[in-house]
Amino acid sequence: EFNGAGAVASVALSSRGKMALTGTHDDHVILWDVQSGRQLRKYGPMERYGFFKDTLPPGYPVPVKTVAISQDESRVFAST
Repeated sequence: EFNGAGAVASVALSSRGKMALTGTHDDHVILWDVQSGRQLRKYGPMERYGFFKDTLPPGYPVPVKTVAISQDESRVFAST
C-alpha cells in the first residue's frame, strides 16, 4: 500500500527490489522504501514540455504514465 500517493498511474521496482517508484494521476513522482512503505522522496509537479506546455493551463494535473529506476539505482525517470 502506498499511503499518501493519491491515485497511482504507474509503478517501477528497483533492480534489487528495495525501492519502488510511483507516478500519480496528480502529476507527482514518489520514491518509496518497499520494506517500510515510507516515502523517501517526492518530486513534482512535473514541468510541462512539448504538447502539454502549450495546451494545458498552469497547474492542470497530468498523469505520470511511465516511471523507471536506473539499474544502479542512482536515477529516476518519468514521463507523462
